[in-house]
Amino acid sequence: DRSKSELIQRALFEISEATYICTEIDDLYKKIHEVISTLLDVQNFYIALYNEEEETISFPYFVDEIDPPQPPKKIGKGLTEFVLKKGESVLVNKAKFAELNKAGEVELVGTPSPIWLGVPLKVKGKTIGVIVVQDYKNESLYDESAMNIMNYVSTHIAQIIERKRNSDEIIKITEELKTLNQTKDKFFSIISHDLKNSFHIINSTTQMMLEEFDGFSKEEIVKFLKGINNTSTKTYMLFQNLLIWARAQSGNLDFIPIDFKLNMIVKRTIDLIEENASLKNIRIVNEIDDEIEVLADANMLETIIRNLITNAIKFTNDGGSIKIGANADHNSTEIFVEDTGIGIPDDIMQRLFMIGESYSTLGTRKEAGSGLGLILCNEFVKKHGGKIRVESKVGEGSKISFTINRK
Repeated sequence: DRSKSELIQRALFEISEATYICTEIDDLYKKIHEVISTLLDVQNFYIALYNEEEETISFPYFVDEIDPPQPPKKIGKGLTEFVLKKGESVLVNKAKFAELNKAGEVELVGTPSPIWLGVPLKVKGKTIGVIVVQDYKNESLYDESAMNIMNYVSTHIAQIIERKRNSDEIIKITEELKTLNQTKDKFFSIISHDLKNSFHIINSTTQMMLEEFDGFSKEEIVKFLKGINNTSTKTYMLFQNLLIWARAQSGNLDFIPIDFKLNMIVKRTIDLIEENASLKNIRIVNEIDDEIEVLADANMLETIIRNLITNAIKFTNDGGSIKIGANADHNSTEIFVEDTGIGIPDDIMQRLFMIGESYSTLGTRKEAGSGLGLILCNEFVKKHGGKIRVESKVGEGSKISFTINRK
């Protein structure tokens, strides 16, 4: 008895220690299995956790010589659910199962085993899950003594699992707060730098024109006005992105997918920004078939395409070209924007769509940017169940493509 008690105490110590050593909860479950193996023969072992809000059970750890790992499921009438409802340990052999099945309390789930032992995991009197061991060959492998051992260790295991889950939840919340802070910092960075810079250009140019108007030729005035118009257009587009982004972050941006012709959006977008391309003598080629239809949110899709074309203009040299195309099948539509620009180095491509790592560099005419446009594109593509992909070769150009799912 003393030897058994020492084994149990050592096992509990090892499991408790694993809580701090294991960085992933999956590793903790594996350690629990390993340690219990020093007390009992537990070749077939699983941990089931109960989600009270959704009334489901999941199986984060499942090791079985016959049955495959089980997916999460709604509460049914299996033996696991029987233990959950009773809140007590249950030792079931063939005769016991037949008795419970005849009474309508349980149903067979998975491969039947001659001996099955389920022990509730309780925290402050509340059952949060079940630990199960079973054997397919030896009906006498588990008895009251085995159940007592499992009962004793389960109380401690339940507390350890709950503590680890809470710790992981705190880490998750911390990461979410970190992302929110990065979002806030990015927002203020754009306002303080990009908008301030744009207004400075407009203000200084108009002030110079007012003070020295009579000394300028008509051609010079037209040149200044084009510069002001170009800066104000870019500032307006930045404002649009900021407003859309702010609504998306606050959860107030509606997602309303409808069927429509893709070219309707593409042509309208090109008309809006073609003037920017003409300033650099860049040719925009629209190769999209008029018959291609998409199921998408029109406003979001327009934002994606506008930002991708604007980005391509920024990084394409004077006299270059930009091509917009699409390929469609029954399941999805792939849309791409391809340019003959300066390309993107590999290390920068990895950070293009990350809010905390977003990269922005000057364009071929020293055009500034916030990096916000590509982040918006990525978020909106995900909203449509699609993926965004970048292909690029430095000095040869870039191709950014994304998918819009039909379902």
